Amino acid sequence: MKIVLDTNVLVSAVILRNGKPFQLLKNGELGKVRIVLSRQIIEEFRKVLAEPRIGFTKREINTTIQKISSFSQIVNPKIKLKVVKEDLDDNKILECAIAGGAKYIVSGDKHILNLGRYKGIKIVSVAEMLEKL
Repeated sequence: MKIVLDTNVLVSAVILRNGKPFQLLKNGELGKVRIVLSRQIIEEFRKVLAEPRIGFTKREINTTIQKISSFSQIVNPKIKLKVVKEDLDDNKILECAIAGGAKYIVSGDKHILNLGRYKGIKIVSVAEMLEKL
């Protein structure tokens, strides 16, 4: 089953290594789900990890991204959406899901979660996704 992880889920997974987002990422590493990411999501992830409040070094950021990329499908979305009006930057998550043929989007962002579903793609929280595995 293919799933897209929103940037907020990725960040939580690498910071809180005993939380539910980490469990979900670990399921991807173990091949229980196929994580789908885009370059846009990876770049946003990189920027957040580089923030001083997070405290990751460039080397730690690169290592983390390389590891996650090694067990993820990286897609290059061809379409640009304007579905999430409250935060247009969030549309990259939907674009990635469409490009990668994902069945689920996993997010903690209310703008995305409030959609519930988009073009047959279910939008769920981390806890909801873990229940489905």
